Amino acid sequence: MTIRFLSLLFMLATFVYAQKIEFRETKYIYTLDNEFSKKGNIEFKEELISLRYLNSQKTISCDNEFIYIDDNNETKKFPRDEKIEYSVFFSVIKAVYEDDMLAFGDNFNILQKEGETLLTPDNEYLSRIIEKIVFKKNGKKLNYLLIYFTNRDTIKIEQID
Repeated sequence: MTIRFLSLLFMLATFVYAQKIEFRETKYIYTLDNEFSKKGNIEFKEELISLRYLNSQKTISCDNEFIYIDDNNETKKFPRDEKIEYSVFFSVIKAVYEDDMLAFGDNFNILQKEGETLLTPDNEYLSRIIEKIVFKKNGKKLNYLLIYFTNRDTIKIEQID
């Protein structure tokens, strides 16, 4: 009886903390004047977020301390401050997913207007890379997340039902 209860509790905890979201990512590369799209999923676990693209062997994951890049069963581990671009991306995705505006902290100014949230960098390092981030949610569903880079590239992420 105790083993069944613990198994049920473990499965419930895994379900509560493990959520997988399917998405479509569209990148516009200004210098090539070209757009590329691919699909993937983001999985939220209690202490880890993982990103996988369809038809790819690569998985990128992030916890509170490290970025993990698993490519063809070879995993490389980096401190978050060595992979700032991934660290910022995962921090933004997590804050948007959890509706945690405070998580943007000292890094972004926040403006909410007509159902959209606009984030503009509030530190020198990020403002050299990111012009702005715009996102819109309908309840827990992400309608879109747009990242505008200072080099005129953009990334658009849309949750797929």
